[in-house]
Amino acid sequence: MNTKPIGLTGQTVLALIPSLITQLIAFSRIQKLKDGGLISLGTFGVSIGTQMILPFPYGIMIALPIIMAIPTHYVRKWTRQFNDNLSYAQESSSQISDNMSDINKEQNAKSLKILKERLARGDISKEEYDELKKEFEL
Repeated sequence: MNTKPIGLTGQTVLALIPSLITQLIAFSRIQKLKDGGLISLGTFGVSIGTQMILPFPYGIMIALPIIMAIPTHYVRKWTRQFNDNLSYAQESSSQISDNMSDINKEQNAKSLKILKERLARGDISKEEYDELKKEFEL
């Protein structure tokens, strides 16, 4: 999975170019190639049909906004969702690592307490205590 957010402006520029290739690049960057490909192909099909039905300048005047507007809408919508999901995943992973470090600190404190009790009872020598204590203080 991509670890950096994708710029909305760059994605919009790629989607606004009335080319199937640039639109597919925009969709693939946000991991929506299949859905985006179907949208792009559908809009190109509609534009070809429009151009076949209407005479020359009118068909293009209607088809061009269709080719540009619909894919651009979905690219922008899915790019925002992609970036939101990415930031949520990064926040969650940082919270997990913070929680794990807190758990490790607690566990080390408990282990040191047990180690001190064993030293007090005479179960281990002072040298063994010092050696084991170093492991928990890392």
